[in-house]
Amino acid sequence: MKQSNFIRYLRMLRYDLMAFQETHASAENIPRLNMQFQPNHALWTSHCGLVSYSPSFMLSDNLLPDNDRVILSRVSHPHSSYDPFYVLVIYAPASSGRDRRLFFNNLLTTLEAHTHSFDINRLIIAGDFNYSYLRSNLSSATSLQWVSYLDDYFSNIMHDDLSGSLPTFERNDSISTIDYIYVGKPFRSAVESVDLQSIRSEWTDHHMLMATLCVGQSPLGPGLWRANPVLAHNKDYQSQLYQKLTKVLEHLPSHLDFQAQWDHVKAAVKQFTRKFATDYDDWRTNTLKELQRRRNRLLRSQPSLGIRLQFLPVIDQQISALQQELTDIASLKAGVRWREKGERSAKYLKSIYQQRQVQQHMSGLKAADDQVPTHDRDAMLNIAQDFYQSLYRADPVADDQLTAYLDGLDSLPTLSSDDRKFLLTPITLDDILYETKRVASKQSSPGSDGLGYCFLHLLFAFAPLQPLLLTIYNQALQDGVSPQSWHDIRVRLLPKKGDLTSLKNWRPISLINCDAKIFTRIVNSRLKLIIDNLINRYQTGFLSGRFIAENGIVLNLIMEQASIHRHPGIGLLLDQEKAYDRVHPDYLECTLLKFGFPSVLVQSLVRLFFGNLVRVNVNGHFSGIVNQQRGLRQGDPLSPLLFNLVLEPLLRYIVADPNIVGFIPVSPTGLDPPVQFSTPPPLKLLAYADDICVILESYSDFQLVQHHIERYALVSNAKLNIHKTEAFSLSGRRHPSWISFLADQGINTWHDSTAAQPFRYLGFPMIRSVAQRRYVEDSMLQSIRSQCHIYSQRNLSVRGRVTIMNTLILSKLWYVLRLVNLPKAFFKNLQSIIYQFIWNNLRPAIKYAQLCQRLDQGGLGLLEPMAQQQILQLRWLDQIFQSDGPISCSREYILYHLALASPHPNAPTLPLFFPGFRHTPYSAPLGVLHNIFLAFDSFRPLPLHMAELSPATVLALPLSAVFSLMPEDYWFHNTRHKKLRVYHFFKYDHQMQRVRPLLSPDRPPFPNLARKLLRDVQNRIVKLSDIIWNVILNPSSSCGNVSDDPLIAIFCSLPGWIKLRKKIHRQQLIAKSHPVVSPLSIPFEKWKEFWIQTIRPEARSLWFRLLHRKLFCQELLSIRHIRENVPNCAFCPSTIEDLEHLFVNCPRKWMIWQDILTPVFPYAEFTPSHVCTFLWSLVPPWLVLADDLWLLASCAIQLIWRLIGVQGLTLFPSYPPQLLQVFFPHITL
Repeated sequence: MKQSNFIRYLRMLRYDLMAFQETHASAENIPRLNMQFQPNHALWTSHCGLVSYSPSFMLSDNLLPDNDRVILSRVSHPHSSYDPFYVLVIYAPASSGRDRRLFFNNLLTTLEAHTHSFDINRLIIAGDFNYSYLRSNLSSATSLQWVSYLDDYFSNIMHDDLSGSLPTFERNDSISTIDYIYVGKPFRSAVESVDLQSIRSEWTDHHMLMATLCVGQSPLGPGLWRANPVLAHNKDYQSQLYQKLTKVLEHLPSHLDFQAQWDHVKAAVKQFTRKFATDYDDWRTNTLKELQRRRNRLLRSQPSLGIRLQFLPVIDQQISALQQELTDIASLKAGVRWREKGERSAKYLKSIYQQRQVQQHMSGLKAADDQVPTHDRDAMLNIAQDFYQSLYRADPVADDQLTAYLDGLDSLPTLSSDDRKFLLTPITLDDILYETKRVASKQSSPGSDGLGYCFLHLLFAFAPLQPLLLTIYNQALQDGVSPQSWHDIRVRLLPKKGDLTSLKNWRPISLINCDAKIFTRIVNSRLKLIIDNLINRYQTGFLSGRFIAENGIVLNLIMEQASIHRHPGIGLLLDQEKAYDRVHPDYLECTLLKFGFPSVLVQSLVRLFFGNLVRVNVNGHFSGIVNQQRGLRQGDPLSPLLFNLVLEPLLRYIVADPNIVGFIPVSPTGLDPPVQFSTPPPLKLLAYADDICVILESYSDFQLVQHHIERYALVSNAKLNIHKTEAFSLSGRRHPSWISFLADQGINTWHDSTAAQPFRYLGFPMIRSVAQRRYVEDSMLQSIRSQCHIYSQRNLSVRGRVTIMNTLILSKLWYVLRLVNLPKAFFKNLQSIIYQFIWNNLRPAIKYAQLCQRLDQGGLGLLEPMAQQQILQLRWLDQIFQSDGPISCSREYILYHLALASPHPNAPTLPLFFPGFRHTPYSAPLGVLHNIFLAFDSFRPLPLHMAELSPATVLALPLSAVFSLMPEDYWFHNTRHKKLRVYHFFKYDHQMQRVRPLLSPDRPPFPNLARKLLRDVQNRIVKLSDIIWNVILNPSSSCGNVSDDPLIAIFCSLPGWIKLRKKIHRQQLIAKSHPVVSPLSIPFEKWKEFWIQTIRPEARSLWFRLLHRKLFCQELLSIRHIRENVPNCAFCPSTIEDLEHLFVNCPRKWMIWQDILTPVFPYAEFTPSHVCTFLWSLVPPWLVLADDLWLLASCAIQLIWRLIGVQGLTLFPSYPPQLLQVFFPHITL
């Protein structure tokens, strides 16, 4: 406990580097030390430690690994922002002067032998030397050669005047100076300040030596100021802010227009917030600093022993109390967060593993014509300014070409008059508050004013400010007049792939003031409701009801068809250079007007998005002003929809061009009888925002698409990056002629089935071979293993591990499983990895099925991957059966692929209802449809006998559909008979108007089998199902047509489909695949109460195991023959030790319960029976308030188990009551 408090206090200090002595580190406890310290880098020996908390200070390996009393490390910056320096940590022997002399002599010899390994001029030596310079006989305490070495080459920065040295070691009344920091003499000029801080004597008998050095100029500038979101929730800040706003509004300059007044208010809020943040500091920290200064002043005055003993203990007591308070507060905050979020919050669990990263740093930049990058700050800023001024400088667009281009789209849809009125509806206060409330907790980067959404939420709720607010937003909407601060843009650069010395490989993200983004959010919310009809169905980006995986499934389906029919076509993944940043304002304006947008709104948006003053952030410094003449700013909520509208004309030109063939879906062949069936239109492209995939059949298609892109670029300023465009074979086969043709066009990236790994489209692996599937399996499993290893470093509860597994570790798998069909062997390996991570080698083991049960059913809510894969397919089933769903390009291609698998294309869903139709190349076991089939089969059994099928439909079914019972060795089970149909053995008799068996005069195609089947039906060897009996017994005026409509109607009327809830359906799937043999009989209400209690996650894990009886006791050990002993309790020889006895009934354990419960419930007469009932049925006794009892019981379980873990099951110690004082201070009742 003392050690954890000390470490927590050290972490609070937030120093860059810390050196430690007397670490007692070992291979076993180093992982625990790293978990407690949470460093960026750390080096440990059994005596020393060196920890870096800053990513700017990277530690090399220990350069002197043979001596565990020293650590020598090279400290460097990841981007070489300063010259490396070296740190030598020392812990000299304390046992005798002889040992110290030998130690320092050996160390000196080692250093002299390794002078090539470090720079003595930039060396820092710090540690516990265990000798004092104030001793009369220094030669007896240490090596004089070592002392001379320090005097010759180093400076003692803590004690320049040795006579005035502050003591660094204190034990009882004895004090001495034995800890030092030396730096190489040339390095002395880098020292800016030094200090010494007293530490609680309960933690250590040494004081802390601190030094601040300037090792080089930071390459990072101050960056953009942003208000700390924590302040927005501070009551004092809120109160003072409203007082400030009242004064500001009373003295608003009358000569300013409304927009300038609003900017004036924001500037005042920014100024007030910065001052408040500066003044807002914890009084304990300030008081502690003052006490440390007072203590050091006292000691420097060299007081007499009497004076020191009179005044120093008082100061030390105050310092100790404050340090303990700070630690307790930090511990309490951490404990509350851990109890509240340590099991349920994936965001919190992820954050505790994310170490501070180096700020995004540009080591150098190249100008457009230079091959060598420059590292000079001013030069880099000029390069950034020139690059973005060139990028944002609009190339001229001819008005007649622009008009002609848009006029060529005859069928372009337009907004209705009602839609136009809706867009211009005045903005209300409710609109503003609603959009602000939606994002008030969002940690979005603010713009130049530094005020995030949470601060705007406070401002907008201030009633005196609301009239001005409404004026600002409505003038921006209807007059195109907005505050100047809305046009003050800062650009942050995020790295992409490629050479990062080229600004082309950085993505510019506009940091826009949040009040401006609230305006575009309001416009965006309105536009989302009406834009759907303006955008073609092949565009799925950022549109309500459309989904990124639709593109993936359509491409997979046509690639399967192309593979089967050896289609010669290819696909191109187009790469547009800076697609958002090159949009021309005239093109945007004319396109919006062409779509029928109100000219007032169009002018407002053009004024808002163009003519902005942009400054680019390069390593925390901002470039000169860049005039943004073109480009949709990335980071604005409205930009994605505006870009969709901008891109729409190009997509429509390609889709509407009759000379572009694209991929024509193959026609069903070999149908008996032939049927007329309409195929989907040719697929020419798929788009997700600016990610465009075009489908080409021939070189002519390529040239036509290229022509349309060139026309689009001419009027929009767009530019195709041909060298980053990728090509792939639709069939998976290699096409040398295509490869040669594309290389001539500058496209050199080619994918087919011979590649070792699949290409990725929108993040989905497009698998074309067995080898590529194995690559995906191996890479997914390796990624999951790596993440499990990372997240295993902390002592998580079992539920916390499930939360991490469901939402973090398996998140990429969930994305892939929407489309990719992986074999059972993959899921078997995955299940093993998941189980090992969650149960973490705990014994006894628990069934995997129990982990997958719902929380309110006694499980942990693990998402079982195979069940989750089927759940993810429900979207496709919904598209198949919901004809009135949102506009989608995927529905008709899924239905058409089903039609190809069906013997009757006009009844495409037959393979879903009858597995006998799934033996075609279009429904291969590893194909796209396989997962959809599995998801559909999860709804079986289906009441198909209730469907009013026509005779023609029944006769078209597979023969297996008409059997309800047959022997296991029946002839039909032979593989060669699987493709037999009902019409091979039955026919519709027009005279009888019924279906009847085929007789010999009917010349059945399989006469022997027909006779045998008829005989076996008559002899009741096989039984026919109601499906065929319905058409045998009931007359029908005609044979009718083959139709799946009655089957669809039956399925869509199922309660399980109508009232489908994915959570319930998932549990049903898990119950089928992983049944729980003996579920606990605890009501789900009690389970819910168990999980919502704010108790320690570790204690809850123990209690969960206790409920499932997954903890060892003597009885269980005896039953499992783990130990050769009797099952009786060691302290109660006549009593068998089951879990109830182990934790409650044993007198030694019951004494603990009494000591815990009695102080809180002095008048309640608890018995062991009361406690056992509560622990194993979760029903608290009526004697007490349940909330307190939950917490006390959980901690008692944890305390007892810890004592058992220390002493063993048979050696449980006599209970020391003072243990409560150690264990229970953290309980808050």
